[in-house]
Amino acid sequence: MKISNVHIENHHQHVVLLADCYQDKIKHELFYAVELKNGQYFDDSSADAFILAALLPAMKYGEDLIADYPISAKLKYHLETYLIPWLAQVNRSLKIIKILPLAGYTGKVYHSSAVATGISCGVDSFYTILNHLTNSIPTTAQLTHVVLNHHQPEQTFEQAESHLSICQKDQERLDVGAELGLAQIYVWTNVNQFIDFPYEQIVTFHDLSVGLSLQKLIHTYYYASSYPLTDFCLTFAASPYYDILNSQAIQTESFQMLSHAVLEERVEKTRFVGEYPIVQRHLDVCLYNVHSGTKKNCSCCEKCTRTMVTLDVLGQLDDFAEVFDLELYRKQRKCRIGSVLYRAYVNKNSYDVHIKELLRIKRKKIPLSCYGWLINTGLQNQLNKVLRNKRRQDTTALSQK
Repeated sequence: MKISNVHIENHHQHVVLLADCYQDKIKHELFYAVELKNGQYFDDSSADAFILAALLPAMKYGEDLIADYPISAKLKYHLETYLIPWLAQVNRSLKIIKILPLAGYTGKVYHSSAVATGISCGVDSFYTILNHLTNSIPTTAQLTHVVLNHHQPEQTFEQAESHLSICQKDQERLDVGAELGLAQIYVWTNVNQFIDFPYEQIVTFHDLSVGLSLQKLIHTYYYASSYPLTDFCLTFAASPYYDILNSQAIQTESFQMLSHAVLEERVEKTRFVGEYPIVQRHLDVCLYNVHSGTKKNCSCCEKCTRTMVTLDVLGQLDDFAEVFDLELYRKQRKCRIGSVLYRAYVNKNSYDVHIKELLRIKRKKIPLSCYGWLINTGLQNQLNKVLRNKRRQDTTALSQK
């Protein structure tokens, strides 16, 4: 796999950083686009962002990653030494590859000073942001920018240009950043469609490739940890499970990724952010971008339920009437608590296990009907499993006749 033709283009409303990536002699155009005012932060003398974007596809096809443009020596060494062998070990479909910088190393050190993070307005995101706005930490560690990126499905920037816009939900996130006194950077990119893995497996690589495209601006990028360090595991199921390792590998001479809040559990984070009015107005944890509910969050999905039960037990739920449908929750409260308990007992999901422990610590009396819902759900799931196996056996028997 080869990366070449790294360059910057100035368009009427956008500045674009592009490169050609060849896989099996087929050319793919990768791009990052920003508004004109932020175009100064792109640099086409390095292929670092594209190296990270192409890493997983190259490992998938077992092709060395060749760069016709200079890259960071530190990034190459850390990827080859730490991340590539580990990924190949946990996922046998990924092969160990080499990164071959035909044009050598950049040797460039950007004197960037911005400290940035993403902004989704979820619990982890708000926790990371609010912990880095305080004067109790060194000035050099305090946040200055939020970065938000949008996935474009188009193959080329020419195809995408007329479709570049900022949706209402993303605009609200940018407005939250502005309200907190942070500069905002919005990036449109198509690297997601090129990487072509399930999103949860590539989210860190995607987001940090965007960060690397802006290393003329960003020195430190705080990446909000979704899972505590106790959940670190040898799996390729979701990249946040091993973000502590990613933070060791995704570094250049000018750019560092720091995985934040790896020791805190989600319950603790929820308690902390729940005290802030800006979070009470803008918290967005829902699995669905579009739903039939009347509030920002659908108030029904697994993530909404988990968050609402946590806030309920903490005594903070009433503060979130603007973003959750509290009437709906209260009508279904017993089954909501039951669903959390079911996942805690059966699936052993760490988020739900910690909520169950919170219920115990807070000495919250769990209605017997919650356990009834839990038992009924368990029996129904077992029955469904038996029926699925029976149908599978019947299908196999018919095919053998």
